[in-house]
Amino acid sequence: MSTTTTTTTATPYCFRCLHVPGPKDEALKRCGRCRSRHYCSQQCQSNDWPRHKEECRVLAAEGTGGTGGTVPPRSRTTMRFTMGSFGHPDGIDPDVIYYLKKSRPHIKEVLISGPFYPLQTLYEQMFGSLARERSIEGEQTLNEIIDTGGIAMLQHFNAPTADGNILRFEILREKNAEVARILPGEVWYLLFGTLEQKGFLDRNPNLTKMDVRGTFRTCEAANEAAKRALQDLEEGGGPDTVVTRVERDGLACGSVTYRERGKIIVQTVECRHEIWRSHPQDPSLEELTR
Repeated sequence: MSTTTTTTTATPYCFRCLHVPGPKDEALKRCGRCRSRHYCSQQCQSNDWPRHKEECRVLAAEGTGGTGGTVPPRSRTTMRFTMGSFGHPDGIDPDVIYYLKKSRPHIKEVLISGPFYPLQTLYEQMFGSLARERSIEGEQTLNEIIDTGGIAMLQHFNAPTADGNILRFEILREKNAEVARILPGEVWYLLFGTLEQKGFLDRNPNLTKMDVRGTFRTCEAANEAAKRALQDLEEGGGPDTVVTRVERDGLACGSVTYRERGKIIVQTVECRHEIWRSHPQDPSLEELTR
């Protein structure tokens, strides 16, 4: 197998795992033979070699003026599955509700929509996002996952887009029989986020994490959970921890700010309200960007 050399490249992701390096990450490495495929590590290149070997020969020949033939087609869509719900024939737990997290790592964008119930109601959101990004390969792969029943165990799904970047989906699952029984209906949920700032005046913090931490049938229950979460974060912080508590349209939210290893970390807690009719609001209306 050929070696790798570090290079600055317009290719924004690792050709094996589709990882998009951040500004502080190590630069992608380029295949030393064909100089056309890029990887984030020696391990990714080694894992990709069985698939890359033939195309490497063709690409290397083209690079020296030869005609090595046609580059073999290959899928750039990746996914991760988890074990299904034991005791349910189709692997789908009837007491589980779902949220859809969508991200585009190259611009540090994260969107969350939901809750969805049953599982089939989030298909429209996924196919709609893939169509807008003109990810034909992603649509084909998602159709195959659904047709084979793999959607019940799907955790992550990365699809290549027409502009050469990656659209990433993550299906968040919450076992909540009480909420599942009343959907469609009115619900409240807690959204937790983690941001990193270069300084207190940094207007472009890096959003590193976003998750849903509980869904509730009443505003009072959600607000109480948000206040408890902020209290727990404050108690777990150091003497320099700064806590902000506010209320927006009757919904509790706030943040906890502290220093960690030379960085300023901001953990946010936000209570959100969703009137669930036919399907939740499109995630493009709940956008958080770096």
